[in-house]
Amino acid sequence: MISSIELLVVAVIILISVILYYFQHILNEKTDVTEINPAVRLNVDKLADLIENKKRSRNIQTRIVGGSEPPKNARVWKEWENRGYTVLLGERTSSNKEEFLDDVLHSQMFKLILSHPSKRTRRQVLVLLSGDGNSNYGRTSFPEAVRTALQHNWNVELWSWKNSFSKKFSQIQNDYPSQMTINYFDSNRNKFTFTESAKKKAT
Repeated sequence: MISSIELLVVAVIILISVILYYFQHILNEKTDVTEINPAVRLNVDKLADLIENKKRSRNIQTRIVGGSEPPKNARVWKEWENRGYTVLLGERTSSNKEEFLDDVLHSQMFKLILSHPSKRTRRQVLVLLSGDGNSNYGRTSFPEAVRTALQHNWNVELWSWKNSFSKKFSQIQNDYPSQMTINYFDSNRNKFTFTESAKKKAT
């Protein structure tokens, strides 16, 4: 028997590059300067546990994480696959910008939204890890995808860093206060990161 609020489809979409960028940028409290520590790594299991919290595993129908290559064989991608995520990788341009990765993730989101109508007894949920509000050169964007999900009666759970959070999402939440929640990683940074030692890298 399905209760009136049971989740039927939960779609988790992650733009990992932005998340990792702010994990590696740490404020030095003594100098008040933000420093980069490339040895900082993401604990995939702990992050996945956070965003999938209180959701039945069988109801999470779609798990997608998007990132950049090289390298395709990086350990982190295998760790996401072990958690049941489909890994979508895009190439970087000569200026080190991700090329068309956002478009790929947007298309996956629109496909899910249009393929799985949300009903009172089957409330669909989109969990998005990205505060990116850029217009994507006039193409599809994350705010547009989020608004479309809400217009189709999905619930949306957004996760972001405060420094990378676009106010466009706050404006959208104001229009759909009962359907959209916004969460920040900042207070949980140390729970989901570890520093990889030089010795471990060499092995």
